[in-house]
Amino acid sequence: MRMITCKKLIDWDVVYTAALATERKVVLGKHPPVEWKRKMLRSPHSPIRAMKYLVQFECEYFVQNHLVRHHEGVQWFVGSQRNDRQSDYDRRAARQDTPVMVTCIINGDALKFISRRRLCGKASPETREVWKGIVDAVCEIDPILRDYLVPECVCSGFCPEFKSCGFVDTPKFKEMLEKYRSGAK
Repeated sequence: MRMITCKKLIDWDVVYTAALATERKVVLGKHPPVEWKRKMLRSPHSPIRAMKYLVQFECEYFVQNHLVRHHEGVQWFVGSQRNDRQSDYDRRAARQDTPVMVTCIINGDALKFISRRRLCGKASPETREVWKGIVDAVCEIDPILRDYLVPECVCSGFCPEFKSCGFVDTPKFKEMLEKYRSGAK
């Protein structure tokens, strides 16, 4: 099992304050109601970008290569393979499955976006496994996110891929879609 650690850096109070500031309201120090959080997670509004998490994990080099492609709302820090920075192996001969340490600072919107791509059945199985572990670690700290960090098909109600993985034809898809559409109460 992969070791994934997560720490919340900025909480819902900040998101709530940012959102209500757009309505010219001052709410410093107030906690948002659960239903408001659910609405914010389903919507495409910018205040969710204020929520931040610090995540650290180890994965294969090729998996981090998939993840660092996502650059909006996330800052990646990947362990160097340079020969002058590590002595475990020769970088020029390293295999693609060589383990690498990855740390990222990610916001709530980026978590949703990357989940839509990397939890998809068409994503690399290894990358899907790592991203699911990240989602689990974040949701341990912030359980309300669980029903919103889902593959693209659950958000849109259909598979947008050229060739579907078949998930949309399963009872699990229907269950996840219903939770997502109902606001996951």
